Amino acid sequence: MSPADVLDGLPVGCFCLDSNGVLLACNSILMKKIGAVELTEAAVVIDTALREAIVRSDIADIEYTCEKLSGEKIRLRFKTKGTSLEGCRIYVTAEEADGEDQVIFYSGVSVPIGFFNREYEVVDCNAQTARMYGFRSKEKYCNNFYKLLPPVQANGTSSRRMIEEQVNMAYKNGKSNCNMMMQKLDGTLLPTWTSFVRVEHGGRHLVVGYAKGMTDIYDLLEREREARETLQNFIDTSPVGIEIWSEKAEILDCNRQVADIFGVPSKDAHLRKVIENTRLKHIEPSYFRKVLMYGGVEYKRKFTLDDNTEIACAVKLVRIRRDNETQVIAFIQNLKKDEPK
Repeated sequence: MSPADVLDGLPVGCFCLDSNGVLLACNSILMKKIGAVELTEAAVVIDTALREAIVRSDIADIEYTCEKLSGEKIRLRFKTKGTSLEGCRIYVTAEEADGEDQVIFYSGVSVPIGFFNREYEVVDCNAQTARMYGFRSKEKYCNNFYKLLPPVQANGTSSRRMIEEQVNMAYKNGKSNCNMMMQKLDGTLLPTWTSFVRVEHGGRHLVVGYAKGMTDIYDLLEREREARETLQNFIDTSPVGIEIWSEKAEILDCNRQVADIFGVPSKDAHLRKVIENTRLKHIEPSYFRKVLMYGGVEYKRKFTLDDNTEIACAVKLVRIRRDNETQVIAFIQNLKKDEPK
């Protein structure tokens, strides 16, 4: 069964593309809707700009004004499916849509869009883009685009230079992407993942910018950073000795208090000493296996210091998640030192 046969079994207009945006099949419902008889005619109506935008981005729902061979315009809503079908990479459903035509294309797209010419000017955008950045009209957004960028990006490159580099790369290679910080008129910073895609429209090439807001992701990273700092502060200020071990029984960190317990001048010296000697010098291997299995374990142990002095310690091991890895935190308390006097 060919892709066209499969598509003809669907109750809505539909077409499918390969990974290069080549139109492989179009069902009879859509062919009739766009006034095409042959697949080559359908490829003219479902033009290169639309097909490249679908293939080169992850937009799942867009509206686009197509021009039939008769010259009549028809506005369609396309829903992209990321599912392979009979060896095809993408298939797309198409239904008639209500809405005001754009100068170039796209309205109601979930991803903000800007269109760059070879002079790096923003020549069009969608209404959502303007609203997202605090403008009442697309024209004002386009005219003030570079005011929405901080002078310098996080990597030290000037914002304008970064735009120029990415647009140039997209014109040359067809696509580019980067992390880019933008800002609203009120100064609110908007971290984004921005993709630039070269498309052909109206007999000329433009570069389309898709700026996906990453505020939620950055908020999550910030919360993770705060959690790491909180844990580090706890380690550093705890009244008992603390060591952090990897799942492979490699010591990763410790505090000054544990260095004091074992008579070592600094935490760095303690880490070096443990690494240079037996990895589980301060942790019983059997208990280490238990903490990884059950999440927590406690025991008492005597340690011999460099001067042959023995100290009795209470050891509590707790399995934790830190830096997205399973680790073990060891609380080591000198029982003799902490006895009430």
